[in-house]
Amino acid sequence: MLAGFFWCVIFYRKRWLLGLSVLNLVLIAVEAWLGSIVVATNLVPWTITVHLFLALVILLLQLYIIYRISPKYGVKIPVNRRTFYIWWAVFAITFYQMFLGTQVREYIDALTKQGLGREAWSNPNPFVDFINVEGDFCSSLKIIDALGNVLLVPSTLNQGNRMFDTRGLPSGMYFLRYQYQNVDRVEKLIKH
Repeated sequence: MLAGFFWCVIFYRKRWLLGLSVLNLVLIAVEAWLGSIVVATNLVPWTITVHLFLALVILLLQLYIIYRISPKYGVKIPVNRRTFYIWWAVFAITFYQMFLGTQVREYIDALTKQGLGREAWSNPNPFVDFINVEGDFCSSLKIIDALGNVLLVPSTLNQGNRMFDTRGLPSGMYFLRYQYQNVDRVEKLIKH
């Protein structure tokens, strides 16, 4: 990026291009600083989103600079209206995925703060014939249907791990009801 800036200073000397190059350098410096903040704050979700969004902005700025200087070398980059809209759609979808990813991270962090780490999640989900619930973090485990009818209780395995044999259940949606820290909780399960 620094070489690109000096290239613009030496060969182009147009204010708008120099301005974009300076802006790009400033954004890269801010991005580097923000990257250190993301790591120092142990990947706080909103900092990750801002960090990734700024990276996308820098990328778009670079593409725009390349697009604008390409005619000088006789290589005009043709961009029809459809391609232009596809680029913006990809940018929007990528940003939306970043936003959703950090939302999932916030949700997982909230579960972890409540004491429900990875060991608290039933697996696999969706399931076929068996469900394993690892650890002894909760009590009153049972699989219920949408009406609240108890369908199965687990068999206890070693070290507090429980297993549900669901071969007798038809495919569909079920719920795992359990008690954690004297609070009733429910998790949705899907059987294929």
